[in-house]
Amino acid sequence: MESYIESDFSKINENIFGKVNMEERIINESLLFNSDLLERCRTFSPRISQSLNGYGKLVENELQLIDMRQVHPAGKEIRNNKTGKVLPKGFQVRTDITIDHGNRDAILQDIEQKDWNPHAKQIILFLLPEEYRYVSSDGVEVIYGILDGNHRYDAASMAAQENIIAWLVDMPIKKLRKYGNAEANRQQNSSKPRSNQDIADSIKIDLNDPTTQLSKDVKEAEDNDDMDVRDILSRELDDYHVHAKTKHPIIRIIIDESNIVVERKDYDAPRREVYVLEHCPSWIKVKGKDWDYETTDGVRVILIEASGSNDLIVSGKISRMQNSNVPISVCFCNAKSQKVTKDNRDKMRRQFMEKVFHNIRVIGEADQKLFVKKNGVIPSFECLPELADELETNKLIRVI
Repeated sequence: MESYIESDFSKINENIFGKVNMEERIINESLLFNSDLLERCRTFSPRISQSLNGYGKLVENELQLIDMRQVHPAGKEIRNNKTGKVLPKGFQVRTDITIDHGNRDAILQDIEQKDWNPHAKQIILFLLPEEYRYVSSDGVEVIYGILDGNHRYDAASMAAQENIIAWLVDMPIKKLRKYGNAEANRQQNSSKPRSNQDIADSIKIDLNDPTTQLSKDVKEAEDNDDMDVRDILSRELDDYHVHAKTKHPIIRIIIDESNIVVERKDYDAPRREVYVLEHCPSWIKVKGKDWDYETTDGVRVILIEASGSNDLIVSGKISRMQNSNVPISVCFCNAKSQKVTKDNRDKMRRQFMEKVFHNIRVIGEADQKLFVKKNGVIPSFECLPELADELETNKLIRVI
């Protein structure tokens, strides 16, 4: 109802009173965002031309002083004037567009103290397509959206600023989200850096668009045994400047939350728990014990990944659990690094079981040598120096 009223009054204002001529506006030089700060930002602020390659282009080669009334706020609904379709959250670049009040308030304090860093990266606005532009109730035509700088814009608004300093870019709507997450909201560029979910959601949108190259490549990989969907997603993540160790968790999110067909599904700890919730709902989760779940039949279940030294951990758990005759089950998934196929899956799964049993046998033999036959090698234990009096000599401390 509110958007209808706003749209209705906007048309009345435009048709009867006419739009405000922004070229005749007077800059309030007593406010922070003024002509002097603009020139300092133009001199010192990093340029963004290179980051726009493949995404869009600058409308103006220099930073501009933009009337805030011309900017559509992030997260606010906006209507397509041609189709009538409403985007409930506007042009959403981030999955979570909730304002971080601590971050916003810190920026607000800087603005109120007229402390703005001209050397920092500045706000980025994009040109709204013609069909999304509208005239607000005060007669100003809204022609920009926020691509990067939600918190700065919100803080400036709270500080009763009239203008903001921003780059103006022309970018296709379908590329806004990727640019926002691949470039603008990287750790080094943002006060509220992107999350793995932000990146995954951005890629999922491209996957759902059959016109994108990513969607076409993934579809081809699904139908071709010689291609791996994960390799394609990994290459796509290169555009997002993602660290190699971060790629796999993001790929897992994408596969888990989309309709991508893969030969093998892998599980991290949260997804192992989700599997139990969905497929073994009667299992009862326990804490502070060597096992993770108990079934309605009383079976003690260890839930784990067959990776690293987890075979030793399971061996220790099983050994300690021998003080009871209650059944034990080890529920595991293979390590994500293992190349599990239809041909080798049985062998790969047996390897973990065999490692666990081998460890238990070795532990049992060691117990016999050390504590029964007393012909084993007793290790010494020495602790590194920690306290002040020990650090005077820096000698190892023998544990007796």
